[in-house]
Amino acid sequence: MKKNDFYILICIIAVMLFAGLWPFTFTFPNKAVIEGKNNIRFFSPSFAYDEKPFSPGEERFLADSNYTLTMRMGSPKNQARSIARIITMVNGDIEHIVIGQWKSHLVISTVERHPQKYKQYKRELTVLNVFADSLPFELACVQTREKISVYVNGILKCTGYGQALFGSFPSGKNRFLFGCTQHGKFGFTGELGDVAITRGNSTKSQFIGFLIGQNDGETVHRLVVPKQFPLFLKPVLALPWHDFTNEASYWADIAVNLLGFMPFGFFIAIAISAKGSSKVFWGNKRIVIYTTVLGFGISLFIELTQVFMPFRTSQLSDLIMNTLGTMIGALLRSASVKQVPDSRYKAAAESK
Repeated sequence: MKKNDFYILICIIAVMLFAGLWPFTFTFPNKAVIEGKNNIRFFSPSFAYDEKPFSPGEERFLADSNYTLTMRMGSPKNQARSIARIITMVNGDIEHIVIGQWKSHLVISTVERHPQKYKQYKRELTVLNVFADSLPFELACVQTREKISVYVNGILKCTGYGQALFGSFPSGKNRFLFGCTQHGKFGFTGELGDVAITRGNSTKSQFIGFLIGQNDGETVHRLVVPKQFPLFLKPVLALPWHDFTNEASYWADIAVNLLGFMPFGFFIAIAISAKGSSKVFWGNKRIVIYTTVLGFGISLFIELTQVFMPFRTSQLSDLIMNTLGTMIGALLRSASVKQVPDSRYKAAAESK
């Protein structure tokens, strides 16, 4: 390969690494602001989390079916692209409950995952237009054995039958996250306060509560608002069926990863087969193979690096789409030039 071709190859790889790791946020300031004792305001991106996982007794309580989740919230911004996470209950990297905002609506989503069959069963309850006037409101989700009743400012707005608020979740290391996912995605812009889970429908018999700031003994959990986004347990090359969501943002990410690496594969194939290089040993099939392997290596490096970046996730689906896009780009280059037999290349090389 000629020196100029080598420089072109390095420039193309540098561009892909720059695009894949931008904006190089290995640390990022948290924009959440504590207001008073029990209120927090989220400015995207911002984040808070439960100080400690649930105890076995608390998990048994949540698995029961007679409790009330109450909170005060408000949002001046219309969250339209995806469901902005207000409260999320996670176990490791799996979301079991999401209370979020989509446009002017409140969405309560619960997920039950089958431990052996890699299946998930998702149910959603939508309360329409609760964020329409941008004013704070009181929300109460009352769980009984047969239904979830959602009250806004004391008025019944929606009822979901046959749905458990906390769904089915494995025991151990369950905690609440507030404001966005633990990877910094789907951020909520607004305020949240007075979060509590109580027995029955009375706030006097508090079992699990949350306090912003110092614990004064009245509640058993405290919200932590870190100065920087923390790196929670993040999966390395998360399996596609674990991070799949039937949302526009997911499919847009798939398209970007596929289409983004097609020009990379096309121009890399051109660079390594440029006139004057040692192409006597490079047939079109070999060019496609070597280009695809290079694309796989670049994508793998990007995905492994994203494990240490707060707003990025390491996904196997991204690696697959990047590699496939590289191969398609190399195939397009191969189809755009006339195939010359390797025997003619070798004869030309022997005559030199």
